Amino acid sequence: MKSIFKIKYIIIALAFVTAACDSYIEEEFYGGLVVENSINEDNADALVVSVYSHLRGVYKNYGITFAGTDMFTSQDDVRSNSPLNDYFGLTASEGASAGYWGANYALTSEANTVINRYENQISWSDAKLADRDYGIAQAKALRALGFYNLAKHFGGIVLELNETNSIRTDYVRSSEQETFDQIITDLEAAIPNLLDSPQTGRISKRAAQHLLADVYLTRAYKSFGSASDFTTAAN
Repeated sequence: MKSIFKIKYIIIALAFVTAACDSYIEEEFYGGLVVENSINEDNADALVVSVYSHLRGVYKNYGITFAGTDMFTSQDDVRSNSPLNDYFGLTASEGASAGYWGANYALTSEANTVINRYENQISWSDAKLADRDYGIAQAKALRALGFYNLAKHFGGIVLELNETNSIRTDYVRSSEQETFDQIITDLEAAIPNLLDSPQTGRISKRAAQHLLADVYLTRAYKSFGSASDFTTAAN
């Protein structure tokens, strides 16, 4: 008798499986909450805050962020120096530099999302236009910081300025000069709309000016720099 019941259940299960294979499950979406309508002018600042969160990933890479330069080496035990001081063979695919590379591109990618959404997807009222400009300014300043961090270590980099919405493998590396030009463009666009005394933790106008001066001072020593970069940095 038990065998008969088992056979019966097996037949019923096979019937369900066969029926399920006839067509795909069709689901109806009732929520209506998608990325295009979940962010508006009242909560858009949350996107900007998310960009700042990536700074932790950038600066917790203590080894490569605070290592020495070609003028001095970072402290180690008496038998050796840190391998990060050896520029030969240190590429973006290796441990320490890979983390730094990824963290800075996470920063610039999130900044691209803010810029795109603020400029193209969010409907702004006249009363909120200053908030729009301030959000874009913060994103551009932070994107410039990420690109500058990368340029100092790797020279010319991929200058992706659009929000990433799909997998791509066709990225092209820009020249070091193009990279510095974009960093300067972002900072000069951002500075007029940044605040002198912003909320604690946000980039101020003076901080962005300091960064811009550093960029000009660094570019002055490059083959594509000029003596006027020193003057601009001082100003």
